[in-house]
Amino acid sequence: MTNRYDKASDAARKLLENFDEFDLAEMLASSKSSAATLNARITELEQYANELSAMRNAANERARKVEQGATGMASAAAHLAILMAERAEQAEAAIERVRALHHEWKRNETDPSPGYCAHCEKGDDLLPWPCPTLAALDQPRQPPEQQRSPAGLPAEQPCADPRHTGALREQLGCSGPDPATT
Repeated sequence: MTNRYDKASDAARKLLENFDEFDLAEMLASSKSSAATLNARITELEQYANELSAMRNAANERARKVEQGATGMASAAAHLAILMAERAEQAEAAIERVRALHHEWKRNETDPSPGYCAHCEKGDDLLPWPCPTLAALDQPRQPPEQQRSPAGLPAEQPCADPRHTGALREQLGCSGPDPATT
């Protein structure tokens, strides 16, 4: 019959030959404190991993929102461009309708002198062509500060409204001669 010592490995036999109870107690105490330190470190690393995962999730969520916002902004910009193109087409069509109304008209087709506006009149007189409306359409766009009257109202073509006279005319920022004095 063989005993346990005979079955032990060479390393185990060496330990048993130099066996000291105090050394064993130190080894056990050291391994217990090492295990506790190791467990604490593992817990700390797991907390860091959880924090990193939460940060990664938050960053991914922010990136998703930014991407959605950029997509939304691009969509809004495209929509705005379409609306602006439609408004430009509408404005051009309106200008063409105004030009059609304010075309040149002559009493005598053989008369070489300039004609009259087919739409504008002042009292019983026709206005010479091109009329103030066409002149306004043909003027280059002025910078915004030049488009305002001293009263802060948008600058307009000479006002011929007979109701705008005197002080009211000044308040409204009307330009051109006062109809009450002409």
